[in-house]
Amino acid sequence: MLKGTIEMTRRPFWVKLAAVGILTLVLFTTMPFSPAESVSLHPLGTILASDHAMIGNTKAPTGTTFFSGDRVSSDEQVLIEIDNGSRIELIKAAAGFSRQNKRLVIQTDQGLLRFSFKAGEEVEITAGRYDVTAVGDSRHTGELGLNRRGQIAMDVSEGAFAVLNQDTGAQTEVNPKKPLVVIAQGGQGILSNNGRTLTDTSLTLNPDELNQKCIVVKSEAHPVKGNSKDVVTIDGFWKLSTGKYAYKVVDCTEESMI
Repeated sequence: MLKGTIEMTRRPFWVKLAAVGILTLVLFTTMPFSPAESVSLHPLGTILASDHAMIGNTKAPTGTTFFSGDRVSSDEQVLIEIDNGSRIELIKAAAGFSRQNKRLVIQTDQGLLRFSFKAGEEVEITAGRYDVTAVGDSRHTGELGLNRRGQIAMDVSEGAFAVLNQDTGAQTEVNPKKPLVVIAQGGQGILSNNGRTLTDTSLTLNPDELNQKCIVVKSEAHPVKGNSKDVVTIDGFWKLSTGKYAYKVVDCTEESMI
């Protein structure tokens, strides 16, 4: 285990249960990392403890410095310290780090991030299709887990975050009394009238992993017959006009089909 990992305070049972569900999906559905190479020479932080950490395509043992523009990843765990003392633990995750003026910008689409941002740290996290921004000047401590199915959970013990769904425009706030759990999968997809497919190029699905699920677009709901990496095939035909629509992937219950 890594020394100096970031601890979370005790949370209600249902929050823990939801987080366990999300983390199970995170740990078993994330795809192999494709870290980018360094694009800047401004030191941003240090690897404090490392299990198989990489910076770009290079191994990063404990004590390695990383720079603004680097992407840090690990198929196990890595604990890093930002230049001002904030700390982030990545678990089976990959994240890009940069400074835009004074703001710390983190980009990730998989894995678990535990964080402890010092008071006054301006933070923006792009997590898949979600923009997560620290609110106020207080200390911010918590964890965020997501996977490539578009599912996300976020729980904080200190501070608050504004969360924006880039696809739908929906906004919410996460704080110690209000965690975020998004189990339903969805996004924006293109379909054709009288066709049988919906295409979402942001997806990286395993073959037929959505079988036995249903897909809902506006007033239409259809069982999923199969899927490739980014194309979902329905059992039926779309009645909607050709175009791009928001969609949800849900369990095929009577309620969801209505």
